[in-house]
Amino acid sequence: MPDKFAEEIVSWLRPFYGFKALIGWVVLIMLVLGTLNSVILNAFLPKQYLFYFDVATVSIFIAIWLFGRFRLPRKKRDRLNIVISISTEHDPSAEVLKSDLMRKLRADLVTGGISDSTHVIDLPEHFARTVNGGNIARRNRKTRGDIWIWGFARHRGAFTYLDLEGYVSHRPVSINIGSKLSRDFREALPVRLQFTEDMSFHASEIAGDMIYYTVRYITGVAALISGKPDSTLNLHTRLKEEIAALPKPLAPNVQAIYSKLDNVISDAHAVKGIAAFNAGRLDEAREEVGAALTIAQRNYSALILRSIIEFKYDNDASAALETTDIAERAAPTGDVTWKFNRAFLLLVNEDFDHAQRVCRSLERHTSEGDTRISNDSINFSKKMIADGDRRPQLLFWIGFLYYRKLQNPSEALDYLERFLEQGADNMANLKLLASAWVDEINRQMDLP
Repeated sequence: MPDKFAEEIVSWLRPFYGFKALIGWVVLIMLVLGTLNSVILNAFLPKQYLFYFDVATVSIFIAIWLFGRFRLPRKKRDRLNIVISISTEHDPSAEVLKSDLMRKLRADLVTGGISDSTHVIDLPEHFARTVNGGNIARRNRKTRGDIWIWGFARHRGAFTYLDLEGYVSHRPVSINIGSKLSRDFREALPVRLQFTEDMSFHASEIAGDMIYYTVRYITGVAALISGKPDSTLNLHTRLKEEIAALPKPLAPNVQAIYSKLDNVISDAHAVKGIAAFNAGRLDEAREEVGAALTIAQRNYSALILRSIIEFKYDNDASAALETTDIAERAAPTGDVTWKFNRAFLLLVNEDFDHAQRVCRSLERHTSEGDTRISNDSINFSKKMIADGDRRPQLLFWIGFLYYRKLQNPSEALDYLERFLEQGADNMANLKLLASAWVDEINRQMDLP
C-alpha cells in the first residue's frame, strides 16, 4: 500500500510542467514551509512576516513554473537551428533512448566540424507531446527553428520504438524550394526504428548517425540556397566520403542521401559558374560548368550557362542549340528557360519558320518565370544591338517579348516597326506576323 501511494505521488510530480504537478508541488512546498516555520524560521523571522515569506516563496515557484510551461525555447542568430521534439511520455526506456540520441547527435556535429554553425534545441516533454504535422508551422513562429525532427519514443512490450518525421522551415527560401527541402528531409529520415530493450544504446547510436547524416545533407542544401556554394562543396564532398566508407549495405535513408549528393555537388559548381560568369570571370565560369557537367551530365543550370557561353563567347549558335536540346530533356517541370533560348537561337541561325513555331508555343503557355526570363532576354538582346549587332531579327524578338509575354504594347511598337523596315526578304512570315501585331497595337492604342 505505501509503495502504491508513493507511485501515485511520483506520477503527479514527475511531469514537472503538468498542471497536476503544479498543484502537487505547491502542496509539497507549503508542507515543507509549514515544517520550516515551526522548526527553523521562527527563530529568525517575526511571526507576522512568516505568512508573507510563504506567499513570496510559492509565488516565485509558480512564476518559474509558468515561464517554463509556456515559453518555447528560442533560436540562436547566425546558426542553423535544429529543433528536436521527441515525446517519451516519461517512459524510462524511451527517455534513456532519447538522451543517448541527443548525446550522439551533438557529438557527431562536433566530429563533423559543424557544431559552431549549428544549435540544437531540445523541446521539453510538455511541448514535444503536443507537436504534430498540423501545428508544427505555428509552433515554429516562436521557436523559429530551421530544421525540425519530431516524433515519439515508446516502450511497448519487449520493444522500444522511435518514430521520426522531418520539417524544414520555408522562411529563408521560396515556398517551392522549401517544400522540396521538406520532402528530401522526410525521405532521408528513418520513419520507424524498432529495438529490443538490451539494444537501446545501440539504437541511439544508429538513430543519432542517421539524423546526423540527414542534418549534414540538409545543411549543405540550405547553404547552397543561401548563396554559399563553397560551404556546400565542403560539407557534401566530405559527407560523400564518409558515407562511402560505411559498411554495406547502407541503411535506406542513408542510401537516399548518398544518391542525392552528386546532384547537389554539381549544383554547387553550377552556382559558382553563374557567379563567375556574371562577374566576367569567363575561364572560371567554364571550369565550374565543366565540373558540374562531369558530375551530373544533365545539370540544367549548367547546361543553360554553357549554351550562353557557346553563343556569346564562342560565336557558335549551332553548338548552343545542341546544348539547349539537351537542356530541354533535363528541365525541371515548369521551367521553360530552354524554350526562350531555343527561339532566340533559331532566330539568330535564321531558321525562321522553326523559330516562329517556338514563339507561338511560348505565346500559348505561361509559367512562373516568364517575366524574369523575358526581361533578361530583352536586356541581352538590347546589349547586342548596342554593341553593334544589326540583325533585324533581334528587333522582332524584343518586340515579341514586350507584346506577347510582358503585355507591354507601347514598348513593343517601336521595335516591331523598326523590324518591318529593316527585315530581309527571307523573313517574310515573320514580317506578316509583326505587321498583324502592329495593326493590333495601333487599334488598342487608337493610333492612325
